Amino acid sequence: MPVFKTFLKIVMKNKGTIIMYLAIFLGIAIPITKLIPGASSPSYSDSAEPIAVIDNDNSIISMGLQNYLKKTQRVKNINTDADSIQDALYFRDIEFLVSIPSGYEKDFLEGTVPVLNTTSVPNSYSGIYISMQIEQYLSFLRIYIAGGLSPQEAVQKAEEVMNTKAEVSLVNDGKTLSQSYKFMFYYQYIPYMLLGILVQIIGLIFLSFNKEEVRKRTLCSSTTLRSRNIQLFLGCAVLGTAILVIVLLISFILYGSELSQSGVFPWLFLNSLTFLLVSISLGFLVGSIVKNDNQLSALATSIAMIFSFLGGIFISQELMGSQVQKISRFIPTYWYIATNKILGYAQSTEALDSSSFLQNTGIQLAFALAFFSLALAASRRKNGRM
Repeated sequence: MPVFKTFLKIVMKNKGTIIMYLAIFLGIAIPITKLIPGASSPSYSDSAEPIAVIDNDNSIISMGLQNYLKKTQRVKNINTDADSIQDALYFRDIEFLVSIPSGYEKDFLEGTVPVLNTTSVPNSYSGIYISMQIEQYLSFLRIYIAGGLSPQEAVQKAEEVMNTKAEVSLVNDGKTLSQSYKFMFYYQYIPYMLLGILVQIIGLIFLSFNKEEVRKRTLCSSTTLRSRNIQLFLGCAVLGTAILVIVLLISFILYGSELSQSGVFPWLFLNSLTFLLVSISLGFLVGSIVKNDNQLSALATSIAMIFSFLGGIFISQELMGSQVQKISRFIPTYWYIATNKILGYAQSTEALDSSSFLQNTGIQLAFALAFFSLALAASRRKNGRM
């Protein structure tokens, strides 16, 4: 198999390009996944913010409010002079300040509405939320005192009510990622790497075989055009499989426990393998039509970048306009990413939308077949065997 052996020799001469794209891929994918929190089941929990309480009343009600806030927030001790308070808020040592004025309990029991002095960091959502919690607590306190309970009893009852917890769960609607699997973002960037490497390397190999002198020798030899193309495709398959195996092994090194627990790795593998065929066939097509290194370099880089941006690799598909999404459907990376999201939506293999998965995979295979057919037609025409 002389063509196959020559293919491997050319690949080894261009291993620097392969290493470069692998490095770019890992340099993008790994740092991004490090920013993603680990997989966790959908849940909700209150957040405790750093706050300060200045109690100038020292009454049962004021101390009750303090105790409630200590259980729901992180109450910190700060100096009570104006400069210290401003510094604490400016440097975000605290997000919220509550100042209880002297005589607060007396006014509260007399039925007036005493004012709590509160200060929060500007444009702080947590400050609004804490104010709502305080107001809710005081509302229950007023109800119990109006009902005839003593301040001590009212404080106890209000705290019991406020400590009542509701069971909250987030329901997967099939349209948002159910779990923040880090490896999903790793696999999202695989098409960029495959396109960058395979289109460039396969194009270089085809340029070598399509040189006038080499092409004439091939035509005069016993090697038929069909045999040459089969050997070239076999070489592409070996190259692509080796690269994909390396990438998959790295994913297991980085995310082995998550991958094994998720149960979606076989489907991720099938999706990646399908796009590998797309990349190989596209490399075949580009290699069959370019005439020199400059054309190849420009076309290979453009394909990798355009397919990545419009397909949803670098920019989320949800952020694209409707017209851009319609155009993106004519790009195979769009269907790879759509399949990747289907796997991200599934909390288990049983929850996988298998029909959509098969449909998207079939569309990718159709792209691969179309590219390969065009490549064969271009090759036959270039060699005068239409």
